[in-house]
Amino acid sequence: MPSEASLPSDLCRVAIVAALRREIGPLVRRLLDRRVTRAGGRRFLEGQLAGGEVVMTATGGGATLARRGVEALLDRFPVDRMLAVGVAGGLTPDLDVGTVVVARQLWNGAAAVPPPEESWLEAVLERTAAVEATVVNSERIAGDPATKADLWRLAGGEGSGAVDLESAAFARAAAAHGLPYLVIRAISDTADETLPLDFDRFRDQDGRIVQSKVLLHALMRPWLLRPLLRLRGQVRDCAESLAEVAEEALRR
Repeated sequence: MPSEASLPSDLCRVAIVAALRREIGPLVRRLLDRRVTRAGGRRFLEGQLAGGEVVMTATGGGATLARRGVEALLDRFPVDRMLAVGVAGGLTPDLDVGTVVVARQLWNGAAAVPPPEESWLEAVLERTAAVEATVVNSERIAGDPATKADLWRLAGGEGSGAVDLESAAFARAAAAHGLPYLVIRAISDTADETLPLDFDRFRDQDGRIVQSKVLLHALMRPWLLRPLLRLRGQVRDCAESLAEVAEEALRR
């Protein structure tokens, strides 16, 4: 157990946020003394995890829903810090499917993103097999190697990199409330992998992927079912890996 890079002893409650329920499903199953609160059409789960109090929610995918979901949680529940989890696409060839990364910095074009808490980050890197990375925020889903390469080049292209849609929104919300935060992501598709669909075509005006439209599209094109199921399985496995690292990140 590290002696210097550790969580402060006065930590009381951590907010855990993700875009999708499936990304926090394994964490929810580990939650003790689970309590559910429904408010404003949202679902919040309180309980104990790794010996501490947490409150969780899935905000919905995309920056808009991420921001709304975090604000709804923080307006209702007092917390001391925030942990954002979820899957991400790999931008560099060193990140295999299932690799868990901790954001050392977040890149969102020209807009600055407040950095994660250094001591918490170092503690997670020491305690787990997670690796540090730059997490790039994108408004669109990076679905092919060329798009991923362009994003990484614009971000400076140094070290390891991953891409998602929500981390910058999570970070800004935490900073606006004066909360230390950390972002932990698991790689669901590699830098050289092309997603089976252009998922942006199936997003609504808030950025949410409409699953019924994806299913209908796939049923009319049976050759898509196998790669879609494989991707779903990769996301499921990533959620399990995330739970292991996230739970360790919560230990004092």
